[in-house]
Amino acid sequence: MGRFIRTSLTFAATFYLGFLGLLWLMQDRMIFPAPLEVGPAVSVSGFELFPITTADGERLNAYHHPAEDGEPTIIVFHGNGSTASRMIGHGKALADEEYGVLLAEYRGYAGSTGMPSQTALVEDAVLIYDLLRQANDEPIAVWGHSLGAAVAVQLADQRSVAALVLESPFDSVLSMAQQQFWWLPVSYLLQHPFQSDAVIGNVEAPILIMHGDHDSVVPLEAGKRLHLAAPLTARFQLIEGAGHNNVTRMGGMAIGLEFLEGAL
Repeated sequence: MGRFIRTSLTFAATFYLGFLGLLWLMQDRMIFPAPLEVGPAVSVSGFELFPITTADGERLNAYHHPAEDGEPTIIVFHGNGSTASRMIGHGKALADEEYGVLLAEYRGYAGSTGMPSQTALVEDAVLIYDLLRQANDEPIAVWGHSLGAAVAVQLADQRSVAALVLESPFDSVLSMAQQQFWWLPVSYLLQHPFQSDAVIGNVEAPILIMHGDHDSVVPLEAGKRLHLAAPLTARFQLIEGAGHNNVTRMGGMAIGLEFLEGAL
């Protein structure tokens, strides 16, 4: 019996340590599962390719639609399984309101060079903001979906934005990972915690959070927790019947545009 117990404990410990190692090695692919789109950036109707060279020499393939005279520009950050060109629906809806639009791209996505990480994505977001700010003094607002919402919050913590729209956001990758892998020391393993809840309270701009009640990717409760961490003036909008990727098609775009009109 003693030998059986020792063997069982050894097996359990080996499995546990092996799973820890696997999680450590696979977390980048889990958090940044870039779609299989390689090669040159695709053409996006109404938008010009806006190549950005980062401080460490990487090239990002963003897309830009210039604003009408005096109108604000909206930076749009996509989710972890999307690309800038796939946010064209957002881009065209915003451009139709005469806003300038910058569809941001991430390292390692859609022909952009480099490897994504929390630090790199946030630094690149700040660079994009600064480039737009150097071009003119008009207001800059930010719209982010899912992981893009986390990037948007980090940017709004470091730069003065005119408005912040968060679509299907989470409170933090750390929180979600801790709930899913409650039996693992996630806080020691996670390299990209994206703790939006830790910094959203610093944002002085008007905030709109939209979340579908049928979201099977980011639970509704994660969006509600982020709202609780936000300033009291932040607005939470439940989008009934919406999942993770169709909030804007279920009425969220109209709500977002109305919010931006009032905020800008």
